Amino acid sequence: MCLAILAILAHENAACEELRNSRMFLKLLEAVLKTGNRMNVGTNRGDAHAFKLDTLLKLVDVKGAME
Repeated sequence: MCLAILAILAHENAACEELRNSRMFLKLLEAVLKTGNRMNVGTNRGDAHAFKLDTLLKLVDVKGAME
């Protein structure tokens, strides 16, 4: 049981390292931040320097003006 948990933790740690070192993931996060700032121009949220990662879960709810 302990070895199974250690294996799972090792895989999770490796996945986190992959994300930390991924240029594409960094570019995605930058694009999300820029898009959010553009959508919120003129509000107190329009000049954000960061966002919480759980915000990414809300992206599915974002709708364009053309719909």
